[in-house]
Amino acid sequence: MKRPFTLLEVVVAIGVLALSLAGLFTLSAAAQRRMIQAEQDWRETHLFMQAAEFYLLESDTTGTPPPEIFPTGSGYSVRVDYPDAENLPESLLSSNLVTLKSCKIELVRDKDPKVVLSVIVDRFPTEESQ
Repeated sequence: MKRPFTLLEVVVAIGVLALSLAGLFTLSAAAQRRMIQAEQDWRETHLFMQAAEFYLLESDTTGTPPPEIFPTGSGYSVRVDYPDAENLPESLLSSNLVTLKSCKIELVRDKDPKVVLSVIVDRFPTEESQ
């Protein structure tokens, strides 16, 4: 005849089950947080790349990206500035050459005006922008 489980054995089994479930839920929550962060990082990178491509290919440097390139309700905005390039060699600073400009593009989160991503690209201005 089989002997039934003792109360101590049942309590130990329930304790092991509870610890296993707690570990599983902790891992699941951490994985969910990582997935949310990865999705946010991807969205920011995608928006930034769309805006950077628009401003680097656009000849009119005062335009804003159209909504199909940079959606208006995305929670992010783009700041663009065209400062003179810095740290150039003396050979490029001659007065008879076209001034080398930089294109500074920043992706700004709207809820806490923080610059999320930025890039500075040196480029020559077009004839029209001088």
